[in-house]
Amino acid sequence: MRPVAEIQFAGFLYPALDQILSHLGRWRHRSRGRVGLPVVVRAPYGGGVHTPEQHADSPEALLCHTPGVKVVIPSSPERAKGLLLSAIEDEDPVFFLEAIKLYRGARAEVPEGYYTLPLGKARVLREGKAATLIGYGGMVEVMLEAAEVAQREGVEVTVVDLETLVPRTRRPSSRPCGRRAGPSWSTRPCAPGASGRRSRPASPKGP
Repeated sequence: MRPVAEIQFAGFLYPALDQILSHLGRWRHRSRGRVGLPVVVRAPYGGGVHTPEQHADSPEALLCHTPGVKVVIPSSPERAKGLLLSAIEDEDPVFFLEAIKLYRGARAEVPEGYYTLPLGKARVLREGKAATLIGYGGMVEVMLEAAEVAQREGVEVTVVDLETLVPRTRRPSSRPCGRRAGPSWSTRPCAPGASGRRSRPASPKGP
């Protein structure tokens, strides 16, 4: 048996961070690679449904900077099933975050039977030359809607669903674009998909 723990909301995760930071992610290193710790922690995250502030946290950036754990965020029911089964099969701790917005808004057929989807691999949903939108989870739907709007204006953009934030996801081969955007609910800076560049505030005007 492999444990699958569930946190009611990702914002309730913080009291457990001592065990996560000090023990859960370090077990393989502590045992010099001899012992893995196959455990999955599920939690709904993100905004978009008018929840109180502690119910809408997006701690994926914090988890991505935690050594020894993997972070997976699906964007649809079909992808969620295959990725969750892969996470359960994995020999290391996996945080499996699910967008609250998709709980209420996503309806789709899910294949029956047992199937897995690979961790650590992104997928291209649309191809375009003008710009690239890179995201995950609940933002994938937003990016696809933005791509439709851009297409009506004659602008073709690429849309990439990361799915796995840690280990570093491998983006499929796609024509590179000079412009990139990475929308997410996570806090800045160091959010997954962030460019690492922040605009400077305007200089104050004199009297």
